[in-house]
Amino acid sequence: MLGTDEDSVVERLISDDGILELASRVILAAQDISMAQKRRALARALAAAIADESPATLDVSGLITRAITGLDAPHIRMMAILEDAVPVPSQPDDAMKYGMQLSEITQRDPGLTEGAYAILRQLIYLGVAEDATNGMTFLDSSRAYALSQLGRKVLETLRDNPSAGS
Repeated sequence: MLGTDEDSVVERLISDDGILELASRVILAAQDISMAQKRRALARALAAAIADESPATLDVSGLITRAITGLDAPHIRMMAILEDAVPVPSQPDDAMKYGMQLSEITQRDPGLTEGAYAILRQLIYLGVAEDATNGMTFLDSSRAYALSQLGRKVLETLRDNPSAGS
């Protein structure tokens, strides 16, 4: 993935405690993950941190790794649906509808219906989904949700061909 030799990777790992810690987390997580898609995504997150010496890339790679580890197939399916929802911009327009309601999500994938709320709560907990109602409603049935910026990066990392759509 890095297009470099093993010695360079090893040197990067032992020269940076943050990279070494991330590599340890990735290896420990990968040993318990049966989904090849998730193992490859963990490798891509680690490779991104190794390739770029920026502390911000290491931080984001750590968040991506944590999220991928906490996701199962239903979470990934819901994220793929939420990818089509209009995210809340930094300057929301009251005339626009952002996000997607849970009922719209389960309409698109009825297999998510039984655990939809629990799946959504995990996505929010991991920071990959966010409330897109901008605090405008108190009713859970009326709330709309969208992928966060982190969620879009996680979904891209999970894809075997990161530049392809779902």
